[in-house]
This record gives sequence, structure tokens and C-alpha cells, in this order.
Amino acid sequence: MAHICTEEAINFANEHKLGLIIQNLLSNAIKFSYPKSEIIIGLQPYQNKFKIEVKDHGLGFTPELAKKLFTNSASVGRMGTNGEPSMGLGLSLSQKTMKQMGGKLKAHSEGENKGATFSLII
Repeated sequence: MAHICTEEAINFANEHKLGLIIQNLLSNAIKFSYPKSEIIIGLQPYQNKFKIEVKDHGLGFTPELAKKLFTNSASVGRMGTNGEPSMGLGLSLSQKTMKQMGGKLKAHSEGENKGATFSLII
């Protein structure tokens, strides 16, 4: 029987969860970006923590939609730039997971068709 340290198991689980959140943000960036546009991923120190940013140059969102992005609502889902479907659940799950890990997930856009930036603070 193998013995696993609880702290090691928690760290592994958190790393896995963080990977899934980043994968979701990248998938969204690709889905909602225009063909051949740039997606930027960055990592930087931020107030004694780290900030990971995923920035796209795609559909962006309005202030009205921004209020709904992290809700568990299918009404938030919309089509990607190539007609890909979206259920609108990934961001809600990602934000809940980040909160459980003691972090934050934030979203910013200058408006429709002006791209979006999603920031993970951990």
C-alpha cells in the first residue's frame, strides 16, 4: 500500500484544477477569437501572488454580459467566431474552483469586438 502525504495530494489536486481552468480559458480564447488573431498568455507577480492572464482579440463582451459571465446560466452561452456552441458553464465552474483554491478569476473587455482578458490571481 502506498502512503501519500495529504499536503502532496492537495497540491497535486490544485495543480490539476489550475491546469483545467487554464485549459478552459485558452479554449474560450480560441473559440471567441477571430481567425489568425493573436492570443497572449502571461504570468507575472501580483501583490505577493501571481497573475496569469489570457488575452484574446475576439468578440469581447458588453458590460451587461460581464455581469452574467460567472453565473451558472445557459443564457450566457453564445456562438464562437466559427459557429462553435457554448453552454456558458465553464467560466462559472472555473471561478468557483478558483475561490475554493483561495484565488480569483476576473474578466475584462473594452466592449463588443474588442477582445477579452481573463486573469487568474493565485
